Amino acid sequence: MPITDVLTPEYIKKAVLPTVRFEDKTGKCVADDFFYAAIDSAIADVEAFVGISLRVDHRKQNIEFKDTLEWHDETFFLKKMLTRPLRSVEKLTIGIPTMPQGEVDIERVHLTSNRFGQIQILPGAVNYFTPYFTAAAAYFPTSHYVPAYLKVTFTAGFDVPLPGEHTTATGSATVAITGDDTDSAYNLEPGSWVKVNGEVRRVKSVISGTSYTVSAPFTVTDSNQAIHLTYPASAYQAVSALAALPLLSLAGALLYGAGVTGKVLGIDGMVQRKGIDPRGPYANWQGELQKKADEAKRALYSEYTPVRGASF
Repeated sequence: MPITDVLTPEYIKKAVLPTVRFEDKTGKCVADDFFYAAIDSAIADVEAFVGISLRVDHRKQNIEFKDTLEWHDETFFLKKMLTRPLRSVEKLTIGIPTMPQGEVDIERVHLTSNRFGQIQILPGAVNYFTPYFTAAAAYFPTSHYVPAYLKVTFTAGFDVPLPGEHTTATGSATVAITGDDTDSAYNLEPGSWVKVNGEVRRVKSVISGTSYTVSAPFTVTDSNQAIHLTYPASAYQAVSALAALPLLSLAGALLYGAGVTGKVLGIDGMVQRKGIDPRGPYANWQGELQKKADEAKRALYSEYTPVRGASF
């Protein structure tokens, strides 16, 4: 489920810009399309800056091909996935398209870092993959690496399926978990987000290992799998702040008119003038939001991007 399950136009209006009216002079409300466009642009900005995915579905199986250098046997095949954060590796095959593919026991794949998308294949090329190296060398006799040698099938993203069936009742804010012996409700923290039976709610409190309450009553009675939305707070802050910037520009144009830098009111020979900041009526607010967005993006980058140190 994408981060837009939480960051909806309604969320931006109520939680980020609660004092702003998005209406024209005739009282017509601004369509949600403007909000969706601003949110999508903000998400793309954060994804490009940090290098993480905020919209990948937890059911999607990603596939990446990895080149293998001759000295990778010394690192026991330390590989990093481009789509992050990494949740689980479903399948690993070794070889190139013109050769028979060899599937590696998934138990040999160790996730060394979910945030950095890093896996390690054990016990390594020297003990386990040498026959494949020998066969591949016939196709690349003068190369010191084998292109697209590894094929990794994996799931990624911030959405975590919760065990058991999560039952809701119309008008109730309590969720009951059945068919689960792991007390999965204890994995939920108050304030985190869940998607239960198609409705997104914030966790209010954990009653027991098999029940918890949310911030608002449900509108459906159903029993299904729940998704824990584990997006960090800095991701919400960065996207919502960036999305609010063009929306404030739009609101300023609705309030005063595009390009207007002043207003004049005259009556019975008396004239009153009011100057408007040429940057827009919400310029200071936009500056504060830009600062918050930049800080949140840097925090995300430092948390989800591995440090590359120089070697001497």
